[in-house]
Amino acid sequence: MRFALLQLNSVVGDLEGNYKKIASALKSLEGKVDMAVLPEMSLLGYPPKDLLERAEFIDAAGYYLEKIAKLSEKLAVVLGSVRKNVGSGRSLFNSAFFLHKGKICHIHDKMLLPYYDVFDENRYFEPGVKLSVFEFMGKRIALTVCEDIWAKTELLGFAGRYNVDPLSGILPGSIDYLINISASPFSKKKFDTKLKIFSELTRRLETTLIYVNAIGANDEIVFDGRSFVIKDGAAVKICPAFKEGGFAYDSDKIDSISPEFSEIEDIYNALIVGLSDYCKKTGFSKVVVGLSGGIDSAVTAAVAVSALGNRNVKAVMMPSRFTSRESIIDARELAKNLGIELLNLPIDKIFDRFLLSLESVLGDNIKAVARENIQARIRGILLMALSNNFGWLLLSTGNKSEMAVGYTTLYGDLAGGLALISDLYKTEVYKLAYFLNRKRTVIPVNIIKKAPSAELAFNQKDQDVLPEYEILDRILELYLEELKSPEEIVEKGIDPDTVKKTVDMVERNEYKRRQAPPGIKISVKAFGYGRRYPIAKRRGGF
Repeated sequence: MRFALLQLNSVVGDLEGNYKKIASALKSLEGKVDMAVLPEMSLLGYPPKDLLERAEFIDAAGYYLEKIAKLSEKLAVVLGSVRKNVGSGRSLFNSAFFLHKGKICHIHDKMLLPYYDVFDENRYFEPGVKLSVFEFMGKRIALTVCEDIWAKTELLGFAGRYNVDPLSGILPGSIDYLINISASPFSKKKFDTKLKIFSELTRRLETTLIYVNAIGANDEIVFDGRSFVIKDGAAVKICPAFKEGGFAYDSDKIDSISPEFSEIEDIYNALIVGLSDYCKKTGFSKVVVGLSGGIDSAVTAAVAVSALGNRNVKAVMMPSRFTSRESIIDARELAKNLGIELLNLPIDKIFDRFLLSLESVLGDNIKAVARENIQARIRGILLMALSNNFGWLLLSTGNKSEMAVGYTTLYGDLAGGLALISDLYKTEVYKLAYFLNRKRTVIPVNIIKKAPSAELAFNQKDQDVLPEYEILDRILELYLEELKSPEEIVEKGIDPDTVKKTVDMVERNEYKRRQAPPGIKISVKAFGYGRRYPIAKRRGGF
Protein backbone atom coordinates (compact mmCIF):
# COMPACT_ATOMS: atom_id res chain seq x y z
CA MET A 1 0.00 0.00 0.00
CA ARG A 2 1.19 3.52 -0.79
CA PHE A 3 0.78 6.20 1.89
CA ALA A 4 1.40 9.93 1.83
CA LEU A 5 2.31 11.37 5.23
CA LEU A 6 1.44 15.08 5.17
CA GLN A 7 2.62 17.26 8.05
CA LEU A 8 0.71 20.48 7.49
CA ASN A 9 0.99 23.85 9.24
CA SER A 10 -2.62 24.64 10.14
CA VAL A 11 -3.75 28.04 11.41
CA VAL A 12 -5.97 27.80 14.48
CA GLY A 13 -9.52 28.82 13.59
CA ASP A 14 -8.85 29.34 9.87
CA LEU A 15 -11.19 26.65 8.64
CA GLU A 16 -11.39 27.95 5.08
CA GLY A 17 -7.63 28.46 4.79
CA ASN A 18 -6.87 25.04 6.26
CA TYR A 19 -9.43 23.44 3.95
CA LYS A 20 -7.84 25.04 0.89
CA LYS A 21 -4.38 23.84 1.95
CA ILE A 22 -5.66 20.31 2.52
CA ALA A 23 -7.60 20.28 -0.74
CA SER A 24 -4.57 21.44 -2.71
CA ALA A 25 -2.37 18.76 -1.16
CA LEU A 26 -4.91 16.02 -1.83
CA LYS A 27 -5.40 17.10 -5.42
CA SER A 28 -1.66 16.83 -6.08
CA LEU A 29 -1.59 13.26 -4.72
CA GLU A 30 -4.39 11.73 -6.81
CA GLY A 31 -3.13 8.68 -8.68
CA LYS A 32 0.18 8.67 -6.80
CA VAL A 33 -0.78 7.09 -3.46
CA ASP A 34 -3.62 5.08 -2.00
CA MET A 35 -4.08 6.96 1.25
CA ALA A 36 -3.12 10.42 2.54
CA VAL A 37 -2.70 10.82 6.30
CA LEU A 38 -2.83 14.27 7.94
CA PRO A 39 -2.30 15.39 11.55
CA GLU A 40 -4.64 15.63 14.51
CA MET A 41 -6.99 18.63 14.31
CA SER A 42 -5.52 19.49 10.91
CA LEU A 43 -8.80 21.10 9.86
CA LEU A 44 -9.16 23.29 12.98
CA GLY A 45 -5.54 23.87 14.01
CA TYR A 46 -4.27 22.74 17.40
CA PRO A 47 -5.05 23.72 20.10
CA PRO A 48 -8.30 25.56 19.31
CA LYS A 49 -8.99 26.10 23.04
CA ASP A 50 -12.23 27.98 23.75
CA LEU A 51 -13.07 28.36 20.08
CA LEU A 52 -14.53 24.91 20.68
CA GLU A 53 -17.24 26.51 22.81
CA ARG A 54 -18.60 28.47 19.85
CA ALA A 55 -21.43 26.60 18.11
CA GLU A 56 -20.91 28.36 14.79
CA PHE A 57 -17.26 27.27 14.73
CA ILE A 58 -18.19 23.63 15.28
CA ASP A 59 -20.88 23.81 12.61
CA ALA A 60 -18.40 25.31 10.13
CA ALA A 61 -15.89 22.55 10.94
CA GLY A 62 -18.54 19.97 10.04
CA TYR A 63 -19.26 21.77 6.77
CA TYR A 64 -15.60 21.78 5.69
CA LEU A 65 -15.14 18.15 6.75
CA GLU A 66 -17.94 17.17 4.36
CA LYS A 67 -16.21 19.15 1.61
CA ILE A 68 -12.98 17.26 2.23
CA ALA A 69 -14.87 13.96 2.17
CA LYS A 70 -16.00 14.76 -1.37
CA LEU A 71 -12.32 14.91 -2.38
CA SER A 72 -11.80 11.28 -1.36
CA GLU A 73 -13.34 9.71 -4.47
CA LYS A 74 -9.92 8.77 -5.90
CA LEU A 75 -7.82 8.93 -2.73
CA ALA A 76 -8.52 7.69 0.79
CA VAL A 77 -7.89 10.30 3.49
CA VAL A 78 -7.29 10.22 7.24
CA LEU A 79 -7.38 13.53 9.11
CA GLY A 80 -8.32 15.05 12.43
CA SER A 81 -11.27 17.25 13.34
CA VAL A 82 -14.08 17.28 15.91
CA ARG A 83 -17.53 15.79 15.98
CA LYS A 84 -20.55 16.46 18.16
CA ASN A 85 -21.42 14.11 20.99
CA VAL A 86 -25.15 13.43 20.93
CA GLY A 87 -24.97 11.37 24.13
CA SER A 88 -24.10 12.26 27.71
CA GLY A 89 -20.88 13.94 28.76
CA ARG A 90 -18.97 16.77 27.13
CA SER A 91 -20.31 18.04 23.85
CA LEU A 92 -17.46 17.08 21.53
CA PHE A 93 -15.09 14.29 20.52
CA ASN A 94 -11.56 14.83 19.26
CA SER A 95 -11.71 12.46 16.30
CA ALA A 96 -9.83 10.86 13.45
CA PHE A 97 -11.87 10.42 10.26
CA PHE A 98 -11.27 7.90 7.50
CA LEU A 99 -12.72 9.27 4.27
CA HIS A 100 -13.16 7.22 1.12
CA LYS A 101 -15.32 7.26 -2.01
CA GLY A 102 -16.72 10.68 -1.11
CA LYS A 103 -17.95 9.91 2.38
CA ILE A 104 -16.94 9.36 6.01
CA CYS A 105 -16.38 5.60 6.31
CA HIS A 106 -14.84 5.23 9.76
CA ILE A 107 -14.39 7.38 12.88
CA HIS A 108 -12.17 6.92 15.88
CA ASP A 109 -12.75 9.14 18.91
CA LYS A 110 -9.62 9.92 20.91
CA MET A 111 -9.68 7.79 24.06
CA LEU A 112 -6.84 9.27 26.11
CA LEU A 113 -7.32 13.00 26.68
CA PRO A 114 -4.17 14.67 28.06
CA TYR A 115 -4.69 17.09 30.92
CA TYR A 116 -1.10 17.98 31.87
CA ASP A 117 1.33 20.73 30.89
CA VAL A 118 -0.09 22.64 27.88
CA PHE A 119 -2.93 20.17 27.36
CA ASP A 120 -6.45 20.69 28.65
CA GLU A 121 -8.53 18.32 26.56
CA ASN A 122 -10.77 17.21 29.41
CA ARG A 123 -12.16 20.74 29.36
CA TYR A 124 -13.74 20.20 25.95
CA PHE A 125 -13.88 16.55 24.92
CA GLU A 126 -15.57 13.35 25.92
CA PRO A 127 -13.19 10.38 25.70
CA GLY A 128 -13.86 7.68 23.15
CA VAL A 129 -14.79 4.29 24.53
CA LYS A 130 -13.16 1.78 22.20
CA LEU A 131 -10.63 1.20 19.47
CA SER A 132 -11.97 -0.43 16.33
CA VAL A 133 -10.23 -1.86 13.30
CA PHE A 134 -11.35 -1.34 9.70
CA GLU A 135 -10.25 -2.83 6.41
CA PHE A 136 -8.92 -1.04 3.37
CA MET A 137 -7.43 -2.67 0.28
CA GLY A 138 -7.40 -6.00 2.07
CA LYS A 139 -5.37 -4.64 5.01
CA ARG A 140 -6.47 -4.35 8.63
CA ILE A 141 -5.92 -0.86 10.04
CA ALA A 142 -6.26 0.53 13.57
CA LEU A 143 -6.81 4.29 13.75
CA THR A 144 -5.64 6.32 16.79
CA VAL A 145 -5.16 9.93 17.83
CA CYS A 146 -1.94 11.14 19.48
CA GLU A 147 -2.09 10.20 23.18
CA ASP A 148 -3.88 6.93 22.43
CA ILE A 149 -0.54 5.20 21.82
CA TRP A 150 1.19 6.77 24.86
CA ALA A 151 -0.52 4.66 27.52
CA LYS A 152 2.58 2.54 28.15
CA THR A 153 4.68 5.46 29.36
CA GLU A 154 7.25 3.93 31.72
CA LEU A 155 10.04 5.50 29.66
CA LEU A 156 8.57 8.95 30.32
CA GLY A 157 8.31 8.47 34.05
CA PHE A 158 4.54 8.79 34.42
CA ALA A 159 3.31 5.23 34.14
CA GLY A 160 -0.18 4.87 35.49
CA ARG A 161 -1.45 8.25 34.28
CA TYR A 162 -4.21 6.40 32.43
CA ASN A 163 -6.15 3.37 33.58
CA VAL A 164 -7.01 2.43 30.00
CA ASP A 165 -4.73 1.28 27.21
CA PRO A 166 -6.54 1.68 23.86
CA LEU A 167 -4.19 -0.86 22.27
CA SER A 168 -4.63 -3.58 24.90
CA GLY A 169 -7.09 -5.55 22.77
CA ILE A 170 -4.81 -5.76 19.73
CA LEU A 171 -3.10 -9.15 19.45
CA PRO A 172 0.39 -9.38 17.93
CA GLY A 173 0.18 -9.68 14.17
CA SER A 174 -3.56 -8.97 14.08
CA ILE A 175 -3.30 -5.62 12.28
CA ASP A 176 -1.24 -4.61 9.26
CA TYR A 177 -1.05 -0.89 10.05
CA LEU A 178 -1.43 1.26 13.12
CA ILE A 179 -2.14 4.86 12.07
CA ASN A 180 -1.61 7.64 14.60
CA ILE A 181 -2.41 11.27 13.82
CA SER A 182 -0.83 13.70 16.27
CA ALA A 183 -0.38 17.27 17.36
CA SER A 184 2.56 16.50 19.62
CA PRO A 185 4.47 19.61 20.76
CA PHE A 186 8.23 19.78 20.43
CA SER A 187 10.49 19.63 23.45
CA LYS A 188 14.18 18.86 23.80
CA LYS A 189 15.09 15.17 23.56
CA LYS A 190 11.47 14.15 23.10
CA PHE A 191 11.92 12.66 19.65
CA ASP A 192 14.46 10.09 20.83
CA THR A 193 11.94 9.01 23.46
CA LYS A 194 9.22 8.73 20.80
CA LEU A 195 11.37 6.43 18.71
CA LYS A 196 12.15 4.21 21.71
CA ILE A 197 8.52 3.90 22.80
CA PHE A 198 7.06 3.41 19.35
CA SER A 199 9.78 1.04 18.17
CA GLU A 200 8.97 -1.18 21.13
CA LEU A 201 5.26 -0.80 20.39
CA THR A 202 5.62 -2.01 16.80
CA ARG A 203 7.75 -4.93 17.90
CA ARG A 204 5.15 -5.93 20.45
CA LEU A 205 2.25 -5.65 18.02
CA GLU A 206 4.22 -6.96 15.01
CA THR A 207 2.92 -4.16 12.82
CA THR A 208 3.82 -0.96 10.97
CA LEU A 209 3.18 2.42 12.57
CA ILE A 210 2.22 5.34 10.33
CA TYR A 211 2.74 8.41 12.55
CA VAL A 212 1.86 11.88 11.24
CA ASN A 213 2.55 14.92 13.39
CA ALA A 214 1.63 18.59 13.04
CA ILE A 215 4.19 21.18 11.98
CA GLY A 216 4.46 24.89 12.78
CA ALA A 217 3.71 26.99 15.83
CA ASN A 218 0.57 28.24 17.51
CA ASP A 219 1.10 30.73 20.33
CA GLU A 220 3.67 29.19 22.70
CA ILE A 221 3.65 25.69 21.23
CA VAL A 222 5.92 24.52 18.42
CA PHE A 223 5.29 21.32 16.47
CA ASP A 224 8.35 19.77 14.87
CA GLY A 225 6.60 17.45 12.44
CA ARG A 226 9.07 14.59 12.07
CA SER A 227 6.34 12.26 10.89
CA PHE A 228 7.67 8.74 10.48
CA VAL A 229 7.11 5.11 9.64
CA ILE A 230 8.31 2.38 12.00
CA LYS A 231 8.09 -1.23 10.89
CA ASP A 232 8.71 -4.12 13.29
CA GLY A 233 10.77 -1.97 15.64
CA ALA A 234 12.88 -0.06 13.10
CA ALA A 235 12.39 3.46 11.73
CA VAL A 236 12.20 3.18 7.96
CA LYS A 237 11.49 6.78 7.00
CA ILE A 238 11.33 10.14 8.81
CA CYS A 239 10.04 13.47 7.57
CA PRO A 240 12.36 16.49 7.92
CA ALA A 241 11.97 18.36 11.18
CA PHE A 242 10.31 21.80 11.30
CA LYS A 243 9.39 21.74 7.61
CA GLU A 244 5.94 21.62 6.11
CA GLY A 245 5.35 18.91 3.53
CA GLY A 246 5.59 15.17 3.68
CA PHE A 247 6.71 12.03 1.94
CA ALA A 248 5.34 8.91 0.28
CA TYR A 249 5.78 5.50 1.86
CA ASP A 250 5.54 2.32 -0.16
CA SER A 251 5.66 -0.73 2.09
CA ASP A 252 7.66 -2.68 -0.52
CA LYS A 253 10.45 -0.17 -1.16
CA ILE A 254 11.86 1.25 2.10
CA ASP A 255 15.05 0.35 3.97
CA SER A 256 15.65 1.03 7.68
CA ILE A 257 17.51 4.19 8.76
CA SER A 258 19.44 5.39 11.81
CA PRO A 259 18.45 9.03 12.43
CA GLU A 260 20.80 11.45 14.20
CA PHE A 261 19.72 14.79 15.64
CA SER A 262 21.47 17.76 17.23
CA GLU A 263 19.72 19.13 20.31
CA ILE A 264 21.00 22.69 19.89
CA GLU A 265 20.06 22.70 16.19
CA ASP A 266 16.57 21.54 17.17
CA ILE A 267 16.30 24.41 19.65
CA TYR A 268 17.47 26.88 17.00
CA ASN A 269 14.93 25.62 14.45
CA ALA A 270 12.13 25.57 17.03
CA LEU A 271 12.77 29.23 17.83
CA ILE A 272 12.80 30.13 14.14
CA VAL A 273 9.51 28.36 13.47
CA GLY A 274 8.03 29.78 16.69
CA LEU A 275 8.87 33.36 15.80
CA SER A 276 8.08 33.22 12.09
CA ASP A 277 4.69 31.58 12.65
CA TYR A 278 3.84 33.93 15.51
CA CYS A 279 4.44 36.87 13.19
CA LYS A 280 2.58 35.38 10.22
CA LYS A 281 -0.42 34.28 12.26
CA THR A 282 -0.74 37.55 14.21
CA GLY A 283 -0.07 39.90 11.30
CA PHE A 284 3.39 41.27 12.15
CA SER A 285 6.03 41.67 9.45
CA LYS A 286 8.83 43.31 11.46
CA VAL A 287 10.26 42.99 14.96
CA VAL A 288 12.31 45.26 17.20
CA VAL A 289 14.91 44.27 19.78
CA GLY A 290 16.64 46.36 22.43
CA LEU A 291 20.37 45.66 22.06
CA SER A 292 22.36 46.00 25.27
CA GLY A 293 25.64 44.56 24.08
CA GLY A 294 24.87 41.44 26.14
CA ILE A 295 24.46 37.81 25.15
CA ASP A 296 20.65 37.56 25.50
CA SER A 297 19.72 40.44 23.21
CA ALA A 298 22.45 39.39 20.76
CA VAL A 299 21.10 35.85 20.42
CA THR A 300 17.52 37.13 20.23
CA ALA A 301 18.42 39.47 17.36
CA ALA A 302 20.40 36.78 15.53
CA VAL A 303 17.55 34.24 15.71
CA ALA A 304 15.11 36.93 14.57
CA VAL A 305 17.24 37.60 11.50
CA SER A 306 17.33 33.86 10.73
CA ALA A 307 13.55 33.71 11.03
CA LEU A 308 12.52 36.92 9.30
CA GLY A 309 15.48 38.31 7.35
CA ASN A 310 17.64 41.30 8.28
CA ARG A 311 15.33 43.87 6.66
CA ASN A 312 12.58 42.91 9.07
CA VAL A 313 14.60 43.21 12.28
CA LYS A 314 15.20 46.58 13.92
CA ALA A 315 17.56 47.10 16.86
CA VAL A 316 17.74 49.91 19.40
CA MET A 317 20.69 50.80 21.62
CA MET A 318 19.68 52.83 24.71
CA PRO A 319 22.89 53.64 26.58
CA SER A 320 23.07 55.25 30.00
CA ARG A 321 25.94 56.43 32.20
CA PHE A 322 26.32 52.83 33.33
CA THR A 323 26.67 51.39 29.82
CA SER A 324 30.27 50.42 29.17
CA ARG A 325 32.09 51.52 26.05
CA GLU A 326 32.67 47.88 25.12
CA SER A 327 28.93 47.18 25.23
CA ILE A 328 28.29 49.99 22.74
CA ILE A 329 31.05 48.67 20.48
CA ASP A 330 29.74 45.10 20.78
CA ALA A 331 26.18 46.14 19.91
CA ARG A 332 27.37 48.02 16.84
CA GLU A 333 29.51 45.09 15.70
CA LEU A 334 26.60 42.69 16.16
CA ALA A 335 24.26 44.92 14.12
CA LYS A 336 26.90 45.11 11.37
CA ASN A 337 27.36 41.32 11.37
CA LEU A 338 23.60 40.81 11.10
CA GLY A 339 23.07 43.61 8.58
CA ILE A 340 20.34 45.24 10.67
CA GLU A 341 19.56 48.88 11.35
CA LEU A 342 20.68 50.06 14.79
CA LEU A 343 18.92 53.08 16.31
CA ASN A 344 20.49 55.03 19.18
CA LEU A 345 18.30 56.50 21.94
CA PRO A 346 20.37 57.58 25.01
CA ILE A 347 18.35 57.58 28.22
CA ASP A 348 20.44 59.63 30.69
CA LYS A 349 18.44 62.86 30.36
CA ILE A 350 15.14 60.99 30.72
CA PHE A 351 16.54 59.14 33.74
CA ASP A 352 17.53 62.40 35.41
CA ARG A 353 14.04 63.81 34.94
CA PHE A 354 12.54 60.72 36.54
CA LEU A 355 14.85 61.03 39.53
CA LEU A 356 14.08 64.73 39.86
CA SER A 357 10.35 64.01 39.95
CA LEU A 358 10.78 61.31 42.59
CA GLU A 359 13.02 63.47 44.77
CA SER A 360 10.06 65.74 45.48
CA VAL A 361 8.49 62.80 47.32
CA LEU A 362 11.41 60.59 48.35
CA GLY A 363 14.23 63.08 48.75
CA ASP A 364 17.53 61.20 48.86
CA ASN A 365 15.85 57.93 49.86
CA ILE A 366 15.55 56.40 46.41
CA LYS A 367 16.69 52.81 46.80
CA ALA A 368 19.19 51.23 44.42
CA VAL A 369 16.66 48.73 43.09
CA ALA A 370 14.22 51.54 42.25
CA ARG A 371 16.96 53.46 40.41
CA GLU A 372 17.90 50.40 38.42
CA ASN A 373 14.33 49.51 37.51
CA ILE A 374 13.59 53.05 36.36
CA GLN A 375 16.24 52.63 33.67
CA ALA A 376 14.79 49.32 32.50
CA ARG A 377 11.30 50.83 32.38
CA ILE A 378 12.48 53.86 30.40
CA ARG A 379 13.87 51.45 27.83
CA GLY A 380 10.63 49.50 27.81
CA ILE A 381 8.64 52.69 27.20
CA LEU A 382 10.87 53.74 24.30
CA LEU A 383 10.73 50.32 22.68
CA MET A 384 6.96 50.14 23.04
CA ALA A 385 6.65 53.62 21.54
CA LEU A 386 8.54 52.44 18.46
CA SER A 387 6.39 49.31 18.38
CA ASN A 388 3.21 51.38 18.52
CA ASN A 389 4.43 53.90 15.97
CA PHE A 390 5.71 51.49 13.31
CA GLY A 391 3.74 48.34 14.06
CA TRP A 392 6.84 46.38 15.01
CA LEU A 393 6.55 43.38 17.33
CA LEU A 394 8.74 43.94 20.38
CA LEU A 395 10.76 40.89 21.38
CA SER A 396 11.66 40.76 25.05
CA THR A 397 15.06 39.22 25.69
CA GLY A 398 14.89 37.59 29.14
CA ASN A 399 16.11 33.99 29.41
CA LYS A 400 14.64 31.20 31.56
CA SER A 401 17.23 31.59 34.32
CA GLU A 402 16.35 35.25 34.75
CA MET A 403 12.62 34.63 34.44
CA ALA A 404 12.85 31.93 37.09
CA VAL A 405 14.55 34.00 39.78
CA GLY A 406 12.97 37.37 38.97
CA TYR A 407 16.11 38.96 37.54
CA THR A 408 13.84 40.90 35.21
CA THR A 409 11.89 44.14 35.48
CA LEU A 410 8.13 44.37 35.12
CA TYR A 411 7.18 46.93 32.46
CA GLY A 412 10.90 47.13 31.60
CA ASP A 413 12.81 44.31 29.96
CA LEU A 414 9.69 42.15 30.38
CA ALA A 415 7.80 44.48 28.03
CA GLY A 416 7.01 43.01 24.64
CA GLY A 417 4.74 40.84 22.55
CA LEU A 418 6.85 37.68 22.51
CA ALA A 419 9.57 36.42 24.87
CA LEU A 420 11.64 34.55 22.30
CA ILE A 421 14.29 32.91 24.51
CA SER A 422 12.32 32.69 27.75
CA ASP A 423 12.54 28.89 27.77
CA LEU A 424 16.32 28.79 27.34
CA TYR A 425 18.53 28.72 30.42
CA LYS A 426 21.44 31.13 30.37
CA THR A 427 23.87 28.28 29.70
CA GLU A 428 21.75 27.27 26.70
CA VAL A 429 21.84 30.83 25.40
CA TYR A 430 25.63 30.57 25.32
CA LYS A 431 25.44 27.20 23.55
CA LEU A 432 23.14 28.76 20.97
CA ALA A 433 25.59 31.64 20.50
CA TYR A 434 28.39 29.18 19.72
CA PHE A 435 26.05 27.36 17.31
CA LEU A 436 25.23 30.62 15.54
CA ASN A 437 28.98 31.22 15.13
CA ARG A 438 29.67 27.75 13.72
CA LYS A 439 30.29 29.01 10.15
CA ARG A 440 31.16 32.67 10.67
CA THR A 441 31.27 35.17 13.51
CA VAL A 442 27.72 36.37 14.04
CA ILE A 443 27.83 37.04 17.77
CA PRO A 444 30.98 39.09 18.57
CA VAL A 445 33.43 37.03 20.60
CA ASN A 446 33.59 39.69 23.32
CA ILE A 447 29.84 39.37 23.93
CA ILE A 448 30.32 35.66 24.61
CA LYS A 449 33.48 36.03 26.71
CA LYS A 450 32.65 38.97 28.99
CA ALA A 451 30.95 38.58 32.37
CA PRO A 452 27.18 39.10 32.01
CA SER A 453 25.79 42.31 33.46
CA ALA A 454 22.53 44.26 33.40
CA GLU A 455 24.63 47.47 33.51
CA LEU A 456 22.15 49.34 35.67
CA ALA A 457 24.87 50.39 38.12
CA PHE A 458 28.64 50.88 37.93
CA ASN A 459 30.72 47.67 37.80
CA GLN A 460 27.59 45.55 38.16
CA LYS A 461 27.76 41.81 37.41
CA ASP A 462 24.97 39.21 37.42
CA GLN A 463 26.94 37.08 39.86
CA ASP A 464 26.82 39.87 42.45
CA VAL A 465 23.35 38.56 43.33
CA LEU A 466 23.02 35.25 41.48
CA PRO A 467 24.92 31.96 41.72
CA GLU A 468 27.19 31.03 38.83
CA TYR A 469 24.90 30.19 35.93
CA GLU A 470 26.14 26.61 35.62
CA ILE A 471 25.06 26.00 39.22
CA LEU A 472 21.90 28.10 39.00
CA ASP A 473 20.72 26.36 35.85
CA ARG A 474 21.32 22.92 37.31
CA ILE A 475 19.21 23.81 40.35
CA LEU A 476 16.47 25.27 38.17
CA GLU A 477 16.37 22.27 35.86
CA LEU A 478 16.04 19.90 38.82
CA TYR A 479 13.39 22.04 40.53
CA LEU A 480 11.31 23.19 37.56
CA GLU A 481 11.53 20.32 35.10
CA GLU A 482 12.36 17.24 37.17
CA LEU A 483 10.20 18.48 40.08
CA LYS A 484 12.84 17.62 42.69
CA SER A 485 12.44 18.96 46.22
CA PRO A 486 15.11 21.27 47.70
CA GLU A 487 16.26 18.35 49.86
CA GLU A 488 16.65 16.11 46.82
CA ILE A 489 18.60 18.83 45.01
CA VAL A 490 20.99 19.19 47.94
CA GLU A 491 21.57 15.43 47.78
CA LYS A 492 23.01 16.01 44.30
CA GLY A 493 25.96 17.73 45.99
CA ILE A 494 24.80 21.35 45.63
CA ASP A 495 25.31 23.84 48.45
CA PRO A 496 22.16 23.95 50.67
CA ASP A 497 22.21 27.75 51.06
CA THR A 498 22.44 28.21 47.30
CA VAL A 499 19.54 25.82 46.77
CA LYS A 500 17.40 27.56 49.40
CA LYS A 501 18.15 31.00 47.98
CA THR A 502 17.35 29.89 44.43
CA VAL A 503 14.09 28.14 45.28
CA ASP A 504 12.98 31.14 47.34
CA MET A 505 13.62 33.47 44.39
CA VAL A 506 11.63 31.19 42.08
CA GLU A 507 8.62 31.16 44.39
CA ARG A 508 8.78 34.86 45.19
CA ASN A 509 8.61 35.89 41.54
CA GLU A 510 5.61 33.98 40.27
CA TYR A 511 3.72 37.28 39.97
CA LYS A 512 6.25 38.57 37.45
CA ARG A 513 6.03 35.51 35.26
CA ARG A 514 2.24 35.74 35.25
CA GLN A 515 2.56 39.16 33.58
CA ALA A 516 5.29 38.23 31.10
CA PRO A 517 4.72 37.92 27.35
CA PRO A 518 4.16 34.44 25.91
CA GLY A 519 7.34 32.54 25.11
CA ILE A 520 8.34 29.73 22.75
CA LYS A 521 8.20 26.36 24.53
CA ILE A 522 11.26 24.18 23.97
CA SER A 523 11.53 22.30 27.29
CA VAL A 524 9.29 19.78 29.01
CA LYS A 525 8.15 22.49 31.44
CA ALA A 526 8.12 26.07 30.21
CA PHE A 527 6.79 29.10 32.04
CA GLY A 528 3.38 30.13 30.75
CA TYR A 529 0.22 28.18 29.99
CA GLY A 530 1.74 24.82 30.86
CA ARG A 531 2.93 25.82 34.36
CA ARG A 532 0.04 27.01 36.50
CA TYR A 533 1.32 27.82 39.96
CA PRO A 534 -0.55 30.10 42.37
CA ILE A 535 0.89 33.51 43.20
CA ALA A 536 -0.52 33.78 46.72
CA LYS A 537 0.60 30.60 48.45
CA ARG A 538 2.73 29.28 51.25
CA ARG A 539 6.41 29.31 50.33
CA GLY A 540 8.64 26.41 51.10
CA GLY A 541 9.71 24.54 48.02
CA PHE A 542 6.43 23.01 46.87
